[in-house]
Amino acid sequence: MSVAYGYKPYYGPTGRVDFGWINEAWDIFKRDAGIWIAAMAVYWGILIVVEIPFQLSMSGSKYMTPTTTPTPPLQNFPWVPFSLLEVFMIVAELFMGASLLLMALKAVRRIPLTFGDAFSGARLMGPLFCFAFLASLFNILGMLALIIGMLFTTALLLPGYALIADGDSITGAFNRSLNAMKADWVRAGGFVFVGWLLSALAQVFTCGLGAVVVVPMTLIVAVLAYRDMVGMHGIQEPNFPFQQQAYAQPPMQPGTWPPPPGQQQPPYSQPPYGSPSSQQYPPPSAQPPYGQQPPDQQGPGT
Repeated sequence: MSVAYGYKPYYGPTGRVDFGWINEAWDIFKRDAGIWIAAMAVYWGILIVVEIPFQLSMSGSKYMTPTTTPTPPLQNFPWVPFSLLEVFMIVAELFMGASLLLMALKAVRRIPLTFGDAFSGARLMGPLFCFAFLASLFNILGMLALIIGMLFTTALLLPGYALIADGDSITGAFNRSLNAMKADWVRAGGFVFVGWLLSALAQVFTCGLGAVVVVPMTLIVAVLAYRDMVGMHGIQEPNFPFQQQAYAQPPMQPGTWPPPPGQQQPPYSQPPYGSPSSQQYPPPSAQPPYGQQPPDQQGPGT
C-alpha cells in the first residue's frame, strides 16, 4: 500500500499492482518539482531550436506550398536534411528518456536529485533503445487483439524500463518484468488504462503543457512498479531527509536523555544521564522525609 513519499518503510515486493502509485508518483515529483520542470524545459528548448528552422524552410518550399502544378518527384525531396533531423530527434528523445528514468530511480530510492542528473543518460541510451524496440514488437501482439491487448502488453513490461536503468540485461529485464506482472495482469491492464486516460486529460486541458508533469510521473510509476512487483534494493531509510539534519546536531551533553535523533544510545552498563557527578539531584540533607512535602510547598501553619 502506497503512502506519502518519505514515510513508507520498504519490506520488499508486494506482488500487487497498486493504484496508489499515481498519488505516490505525484508526491515524489513535487519534492523535486523544480529540477524536473527545468530538465523538461531544457529538453524542449533544444528540440524547438533545432526543429523550427527546418520547418520554416520547408514551409516556403515547393513541397509545402499549394500549387496547381504537378507535385515534384520524390527524388527531389530534401531527404538528407529531413533524415538528419529525424535521427537527431530520436537521439535527443532517447537521451531525455534515459536521463529522466535514472532520475526517477534515484527519487524512488530517496536520494536527493541535482540538475546535473538531467544529463546523465548517455550510458543508458543503447540498452534502453534495444529494450524499447523489443517492447514495441511485443506490443504488436497487443494490437492484433483489437488494440485492447496493448493495455496488457504495456502493463506486463512496465517495470522493465526501470530494470534496464538499474543495470539489468535486456532479456533479463524482459523476463523479470513479464514474470512479476503476469500474476496480477488484469489489474495491471486496468491500471495502464487509467494512466492513459489521466495522461490524455492532463495534456488536453493544458494544451500539451501537462507533459512537463506527465512524462516524469510516468517514469516514476515504472520505478514504483519495479519496486513493488519485482523488488528493488538500495532504498534509503524512510526518514532519510530528516536523518541528514539529525547528523548535523551537536554532540550529546551529559545529563541529556533520551539522546537526540541519529545518536547512539550508551551501553546498557553505563548510566544514561552521564557520570554521577554531573547528575543534578538535590543533596540528601535537603530532601524531606518520605510522605512530607518540601518546605516551599507546605501550607500555612506547618
